[in-house]
Amino acid sequence: TANFINSNLPAYIERYPHIHFNIINPDGGSMTFLPLPQYRFSNILDTTKKLWCWRAVDISNMDEEMIDTVLLKRYTSLEDRIHSIYLSDRSPKASHLILGDGDYKIPQILNMLAEWDYQWYITSKYTLDMETLVDNDKVMLLLQKTIHYIQKNYTTN
Repeated sequence: TANFINSNLPAYIERYPHIHFNIINPDGGSMTFLPLPQYRFSNILDTTKKLWCWRAVDISNMDEEMIDTVLLKRYTSLEDRIHSIYLSDRSPKASHLILGDGDYKIPQILNMLAEWDYQWYITSKYTLDMETLVDNDKVMLLLQKTIHYIQKNYTTN
């Protein structure tokens, strides 16, 4: 909860200075149990500045409005503390899909990150079935597809 983070994170940061602690935007299902408004960390900017921790952004946990209003239009006000961006696609019925398998604005997000010379971590986050996870060839194919997708869309003007 927010109280746990506020009470304990400063001590963890001091004890483990080599670890980058991130606060990530949760999925909508998690919001039922957290004292935070759905999809909105109304105090995340203040919290991360106050606690000197980083922000992580899980794109698939954001709705289209949040991507438009917060990420694409206000990125420059957030960039100083975003340490990790988890990319995955989404459709109306599923989240954390393979890049290119959904209908999110992933190319626009990658172009924006390239334009602003984002220097931290971009990673993929997928929901995979057990059959795929135990097949190394399938996993390698998905990773190659992801790398190709990012290389194709992470361009500057």
